[in-house]
Amino acid sequence: MTRYERRQYFERLVQLRALYRLRGTDDSLAVMPLDAAIAYGTRLLADESDVVEAVGPDGPERLGTVPPGSVS
Repeated sequence: MTRYERRQYFERLVQLRALYRLRGTDDSLAVMPLDAAIAYGTRLLADESDVVEAVGPDGPERLGTVPPGSVS
């Protein structure tokens, strides 16, 4: 990482910290137990229409064609 990249990274972290402080305490934490998160994900995956809505009708085919490690 170059000196310029380090500086940009640091500036972004400072900006994010400031934005989180502006949001206040009511929106800074979200808590969900692990078992509740697994149950929620299972319910979402059980209903095919929810998966299609989240990923899109051509989502699985499109995701299968993306080479590993690349960002679409």
